[in-house]
Amino acid sequence: MKKFLFWSILCFQSMLFAQHDSPTFIKFTVGKDFTRWYHKEPMELDIYTYTANSGLAFQMVYANEFSPKFGFSLGATYQYLKFERKEECISCGEGADAVSIYRNQFLQIPLTLQYFIRNEQSDIYVLGGFQYQYLLNASNRHILKTGTPKIYSMEESAQRSTVGAHLGVGYKYQLSYATSVGLECMYTQTLGDIYPVNALRNRGISLKFGLFFRLN
Repeated sequence: MKKFLFWSILCFQSMLFAQHDSPTFIKFTVGKDFTRWYHKEPMELDIYTYTANSGLAFQMVYANEFSPKFGFSLGATYQYLKFERKEECISCGEGADAVSIYRNQFLQIPLTLQYFIRNEQSDIYVLGGFQYQYLLNASNRHILKTGTPKIYSMEESAQRSTVGAHLGVGYKYQLSYATSVGLECMYTQTLGDIYPVNALRNRGISLKFGLFFRLN
């Protein structure tokens, strides 16, 4: 964790130093996340099945293109993810199966390197890197087939801080000298358990639309 923060600060300082000589942007994106929750290793007795619902993400990124081919960025992302867990109790009898709806809110700090294929007015780029992820809030709405739903806080059983990796492709189209629009498709993978009790983590695909504003 300390290494990640160190490299993030170092890259941010490098971008501030380089912005006078190379294109520097602020980017705002909104996106849809399609995430799968899974166990790191198969469990011997697993009575749960997971169904992921799509989530939302809002992001602000400070980016610097330090050469014609390469750039890097540091950002802040708010992510909302929801998934459904179904419990099967074979010995409990009819009506005992339950559904839990988990709602999770994260703050992410992605550190990303980009490789560009340039055109006159548009760019295609490949991007990859790592992100630090902090859990802001986690709750579980527990629903039995019979009875009243109950809402539980899951923050004590969840891991507050995790690290993940991401890889994707993007397209940027220049509208004017100072403004561009873009699309990104990204694969993300958590590298640690978000819910350690069940060794539960997630991976998924995100689709993002963004606006770029040049600063120099």
